[in-house]
Amino acid sequence: MATLQKKWLRAVSFIALFFVIVGIGFVVKAEATKRASSKTKVANATSSKKHKQFAAYTFYYNGPSYSVSDVTNESNWVYDPDGNTCSGDNEQACTIQVDAAFVNNPATTPTLKTSTNLTATLNSTYNTAYVTGSSDAGMAISNAEHP
Repeated sequence: MATLQKKWLRAVSFIALFFVIVGIGFVVKAEATKRASSKTKVANATSSKKHKQFAAYTFYYNGPSYSVSDVTNESNWVYDPDGNTCSGDNEQACTIQVDAAFVNNPATTPTLKTSTNLTATLNSTYNTAYVTGSSDAGMAISNAEHP
């Protein structure tokens, strides 16, 4: 009887140990999955910030002069349906690409909203202003080389 009791206790101990090991395995696996999922979310968030997807509207500068006040005046920018851009040299304003949220009448005659709040800096060499930013954090700026 004592031998049977020892065998029974030994079997129950092994079964209990088995379930403890399996339980620890599940906890470790769940934690690893949680961390991997968390890293994927962070990577996706970072990726989506770097590559912001938006409907880009291209506008080219068509103002009376290249003064800072004229370059920052949204009414001096004309929609370009072909999406042409310029060289990128910071010598004078040329083209910008903005999100639809900063465009009036995007389906018909697109114009820049005043909420775009363009900013510009004067190039002292040529006395011309070029675009430096706006309220649209994802705006693409293509300034041009002075002719």
